Amino acid sequence: MPEEDEESAGQPVPENGQDKTVRHWRYYAAAFISLAITALILINKWYLLPFPAPSPLPDPNSGPLVDLNYTVYEGQRLPNGIDRFLGMRYAAPPVGELRWRAPAEPVHTGGVELAVRVGCLFIYG
Repeated sequence: MPEEDEESAGQPVPENGQDKTVRHWRYYAAAFISLAITALILINKWYLLPFPAPSPLPDPNSGPLVDLNYTVYEGQRLPNGIDRFLGMRYAAPPVGELRWRAPAEPVHTGGVELAVRVGCLFIYG
């Protein structure tokens, strides 16, 4: 019977030239990576679609109107009598010359804009 040296005592016996612990490690790593990718996909879907659209959309020309001097917004009257205005612009986008400055007045537009949905959610990192 061959003698075991102290270094190999208690070590798993390789099968087909590959250690069992290495195979298990690869299996768990692959499972972890696939779960992480699935979690990232679900998180991204949550960030891209954070708010469901109001159901159903209000009939045009039926909601309350508010004039803000740069545009007129049409909101939504809730069943409890409260008027709701969502996604209204309050300042010009902070790009170019306006970056890191005080908010500037929004661009003037003609006509009536619907204010029944929340705008895009921007995530800053």
